[in-house]
Amino acid sequence: MSGRPTTFTEQIERTPVTFLILVAYVTLFVITSQGENGFQLSFGFGGMDSALMVDYGAQSGVFLQDGDLWRLLSSSFLHFGLIHLVFNSSALWSLGTQIEAHLGSLRFAVLYIVSALWGGLVSAMGHQSIVLGAGGSGALFGMLGAILVLQLRGARSALDAFESGRAKPLMGTIAFYLAIGFIIPQISGWGHLGGFLGGVLCTSLFLIPRRKGDRSGWILRGAVAAATLALVARTLHPVDAPLIRLPVSQALVSS
Repeated sequence: MSGRPTTFTEQIERTPVTFLILVAYVTLFVITSQGENGFQLSFGFGGMDSALMVDYGAQSGVFLQDGDLWRLLSSSFLHFGLIHLVFNSSALWSLGTQIEAHLGSLRFAVLYIVSALWGGLVSAMGHQSIVLGAGGSGALFGMLGAILVLQLRGARSALDAFESGRAKPLMGTIAFYLAIGFIIPQISGWGHLGGFLGGVLCTSLFLIPRRKGDRSGWILRGAVAAATLALVARTLHPVDAPLIRLPVSQALVSS
């Protein structure tokens, strides 16, 4: 299919993975909003049933240390409240449709998974093990990282990209939202940072040219795999003191 899609159906056909992720966001939000009296709509971060969120895959260091590594991905499809859902869904549709159309559906799916995993791992390292986390923001920051890599690739050099002004607005956006994540207690800046790094690394690997006899690409892929395993090991066997000491009463972290 060439050119820009003119209908919603064409957009779905062109970017099916983005659409399926969006459907998963909304479906799981409806399911986790069920209470004793039926559907209970929560707008803020603290109104969701924590036990139900855990049942459907929210993550925390405690669960990860028990071996529930699947929560690193499942938590990226859950959201704490309608505002959280709407913000992430709109960002997903805006970013995901562009990136999936450029990279292709398979690579986009890999990008989402890798960014979500890195976001979850770094978030778990940065918060106390009792803190419950969920949200697609880590994967969304991975998409921002992907766009940055694609912009830099299109320039003659990284310096040229900044001097021409093409990368500056995006860098400003990334820096602003990363800062917000470390300022607002209910948002995991560590998860955003991890997702961004995962997206940068994953997209960089996608763009490595394949040359006969050139092993540099495999070396870089091995290095990224080793770094991912190191993050997993650090999450499963944390040091005694967490990177950030949060109040025990804080039980929700949006990532």
